[in-house]
Amino acid sequence: MKKFFYMTLISVGVILTISSVLNLIEGSKTTIKPKPVVEEVELTEEIIYSGKVLPKFTGNFFVTNALEVKDVLVNKGELVKEGQLLIKTKYRKNNYYAPYDGIIHYIGEDAKAAKLSANPFLILLSVEKIVMIEVAEYELKYLQRGDVLRVEKSNSDHSIEGVISDISLLPVNIKSLDTSYYETSIDITTEYYYGSSVLVYVRVDGND
Repeated sequence: MKKFFYMTLISVGVILTISSVLNLIEGSKTTIKPKPVVEEVELTEEIIYSGKVLPKFTGNFFVTNALEVKDVLVNKGELVKEGQLLIKTKYRKNNYYAPYDGIIHYIGEDAKAAKLSANPFLILLSVEKIVMIEVAEYELKYLQRGDVLRVEKSNSDHSIEGVISDISLLPVNIKSLDTSYYETSIDITTEYYYGSSVLVYVRVDGND
């Protein structure tokens, strides 16, 4: 009788032990969770500049000898091609030709008066356009010639690409004791009007 009682207790103890182990294993299964995979994300910011659309080239034609001017062959607002004759003079070698495709912006009424006033007799704006912005000295590290930037017309969702073509060596406010600003030219290929206001976006590394 005692032997049976001991065997029963041992059997119950074995069952309880096995059950505890199984519960422990089962509990472990529910608490083990996979570690999340963390991907590195490159943080970028943008500096936004306000700019204006300008002609890439502006040609000022001065009259060296008013008496030589025979005929002006173009009109204000007229589109001209590179090499086109603009002003015919007494001597062919002194004729004035368009150095690039452009639009006639201004023609003086009198060649003699233009010479006496030292003002240009004719002004030619290039068809090629740029956007001009001013960049603070501490932001120049984010720009270099050849960089492609996003250009967006003010109050519009339409954007285009522009390429930095030049950064001035001297600041526009060289005599000021304040922060220096440098004119930066951005080539664009679009029909934006001269004088249009635009926004220029420059990407900046978020870790800088």
